[in-house]
Amino acid sequence: MWHERDRAWHEPERARGYLNNVVRLHMSNEEAAVNGAWEKIDAWAEHFAPLVSCDLLPPADEERIGQAERSLGHTFPVAFRRSLGRHEGQTGESGALLGGFTLIRLSEIVETHSMLARLRRSGAIPRQLDDKVGADPGVQQSWWCEGWLPIASDGAGNHICVDVAPTAIGVAGQLITYYRDHPLRRLVAPSFAALLTRAARWMESGRVLVERTSHPPFEAEFLEYSDWDEFIADASE
Repeated sequence: MWHERDRAWHEPERARGYLNNVVRLHMSNEEAAVNGAWEKIDAWAEHFAPLVSCDLLPPADEERIGQAERSLGHTFPVAFRRSLGRHEGQTGESGALLGGFTLIRLSEIVETHSMLARLRRSGAIPRQLDDKVGADPGVQQSWWCEGWLPIASDGAGNHICVDVAPTAIGVAGQLITYYRDHPLRRLVAPSFAALLTRAARWMESGRVLVERTSHPPFEAEFLEYSDWDEFIADASE
């Protein structure tokens, strides 16, 4: 039976309009998911981890986000852009939000990406290392790729990256791990919205514990995920 949606594929202008509507709906859903996740994370942190809550930075404005994108030579996916509009990252003075990984601010994203790109181009990260990499499906078999945008750091040279250069079976905007001294490149989540939603769910379900340390005048809180490997593998969102 002939349906109106079938007609669109035979009329180029209507087909383009149909696809644009699909893209806009996807973008709207991603933004809504990020907003919803941050509302839950902010509420949880304010109640259970106030120092971590205070560690979250205020929003980044569009001008600064655009400047960072121009410096990187890449555009942030819509979900991460929306997240920057809630919190630019963390100061790093208290607990890392994502299992030992602290969300880093725009200037650090640009600086880290620039440093790794220089190391790659200079040969300090030689392409011979690529053969040793074990990459999950959808992730390039590369020790470092300039399409990986580091957005979170463990402070030891390891990062969670937004991948804007996946393989043909990957998804632009997926989240992956980059380890400075380890060849594993893991797929963490299909999008930043998915990762943030997962973190919110784990927090609300009691699978993230808060450890406090106090050595006056220094005080901090650390978030302990019950099983980080399981968190990475959790695809139920």
